[in-house]
Amino acid sequence: MRAWRRLALAAAGLVVVAAGSSTVVALLARHDLGEARAQLDAGRAALLRSDGAAAAAALGRADASLRHARARLQAWPARPGSLLPVVGDHMRLLVALAGAGGEVVAAGRQGVALLGEFGMEDGHPTAAWRDGGVDLGPFRRSAPLAGGAERHLSRAARLVSSARPTLLLGPARRVRRSALDSIEEARTKAAVAADLSYLVPRVLGADGPRRWIVGAENLGELRGRGGYIGSLGVLETDGGRISMGPFTPTTDLPALRVAAPLSSLPPEYQQHYLDLGALASWPNVTMSPDFASGASVLLDGLRDSGAPDADGVVSTDPRALSYLLEVTGPVTVDGLAEPITAANVVDWSLNGAYFAFADESARKETLGRIAGAVWTRLSDAEGLDGRRLAAALGRALAERHMVLFSRQAEEQAVIERQGIGGRLRGSPSDYLLVLGQNLGENKMDYYLRRNITYDATIESDGSVDSTLTIEVRNVADPAATLPDWIGGPRPAINLAAGSARTYLSVFVPRTAVMTEFRDGGRAAGGYDTRLELGKRAFDVTLDVAPGAARVVSLHYHVPRVAAGRPYCLVLQNQATVRPDSWAVDVRQGGKPAVRWQGLLSGDRELAA
Repeated sequence: MRAWRRLALAAAGLVVVAAGSSTVVALLARHDLGEARAQLDAGRAALLRSDGAAAAAALGRADASLRHARARLQAWPARPGSLLPVVGDHMRLLVALAGAGGEVVAAGRQGVALLGEFGMEDGHPTAAWRDGGVDLGPFRRSAPLAGGAERHLSRAARLVSSARPTLLLGPARRVRRSALDSIEEARTKAAVAADLSYLVPRVLGADGPRRWIVGAENLGELRGRGGYIGSLGVLETDGGRISMGPFTPTTDLPALRVAAPLSSLPPEYQQHYLDLGALASWPNVTMSPDFASGASVLLDGLRDSGAPDADGVVSTDPRALSYLLEVTGPVTVDGLAEPITAANVVDWSLNGAYFAFADESARKETLGRIAGAVWTRLSDAEGLDGRRLAAALGRALAERHMVLFSRQAEEQAVIERQGIGGRLRGSPSDYLLVLGQNLGENKMDYYLRRNITYDATIESDGSVDSTLTIEVRNVADPAATLPDWIGGPRPAINLAAGSARTYLSVFVPRTAVMTEFRDGGRAAGGYDTRLELGKRAFDVTLDVAPGAARVVSLHYHVPRVAAGRPYCLVLQNQATVRPDSWAVDVRQGGKPAVRWQGLLSGDRELAA
């Protein structure tokens, strides 16, 4: 008995010694890893501000700290503790963090090399313009660098994930989770760089001439997730050089004719938008909230009407032009006394032009000249700040004021992956898109404002009971007389002067079931329900008089949409003159789960 007791005491002593030695090693390694994390954060900040020299120095210091940590963790005092439960799990996490840190350093050095490809001046990448065109060399050379960074970061994530969290204490679990989140954020940025390094040269004709249809959207008359395409231009690219032709009003084009059989049209056109006149005129082809569907119909219609074939579509609106004008500076346009600037282009294009020009053809010609002047300024972009221009384009794309579509499947896949192609997003949990389409044959959407409130309760089985309240307000002055094109009376459709007629559509999860619809506070019918693009859509037509508002409420139930997973609400926007104002309040178990209030200027995920 004494022998067993001595053996047990000896074994316990060995465990204590093993745990103690491993604890000392772990503390020293943890200090090194903390130093490395601080330097990695400094390197990331330097990369984000385009300071390659500072990033390289910080990465070098991080690498030295990581080497110290790895050496400690591989030394013999660390080995006994790695065999023990709990202690071994924490040691393996430290080993994984040290290995992942090395991969992050390698990815960061690829990022420094990528910055070097574009050249630096005063801490910023220099403009990529050369001889009146975009220098595509840096983009092509940066593609393998960005791809390499993404691969290093993917390996880093796998290393950290390999340290199972089951027996980790709370602080260690949080460190593991924080590391994974930081690595994923960096990996996402590297993936964006890799995609852009692929897409930009292709779009700008690195492999030969390309032709793109440029649509000028009018947000005063909404269609789909943007505006009515009032004019079209042709953008040609070749080896980075850009050439923009004049814009032609869509009313001057030959009659829309799609020779392909209706069965070849996108499903939502066959089932819904043809009834709303999607093939009745050129601007109506973009009625679908899925821009790729409308763009493909537009290209087919142009080809079948005798126009040269094109590789894709770039759609822009005056808000996008305002962002670009912040970089290019004002442009002068024939027929206008004042320059067009970032501050006046939206209001002038969508409202002022209708007061200034009684003649429709003169107005459309002038609006086309405005869009053409901005694109021409970009095509002659010598001296522009490339960093600011990239930021302006990125903002326009993120807010859906500029949208892309390519006929090339690989290019379109990149466009969709980066969320710049106007697709409806999938969501494993909750989803909302509110959009209006102008059925009033006028430009009154310039005067509409939408205020949206979403109240929901997550039930114990993961089902969600939702109430969506939408106020559509017409801020036009009832006493004012608007130009006929904006808000004149439309007796043929029984619409009074200054009134807006909006076809309001709400897209929610596919399994949603309406329990009550209220109009002006009273239970009502008059709404339609259908399936489209993987969502359930509820539709209602509203007339809104000047100075008045209409309020509708949708009460609906989504069975088990959050069962077995954390709740997440995906919001997508419609590009309007002014973003919709939203207030979101989602509760679970009597407590707030998601709350957000603000202007929805782009896609947003709200997670519990």
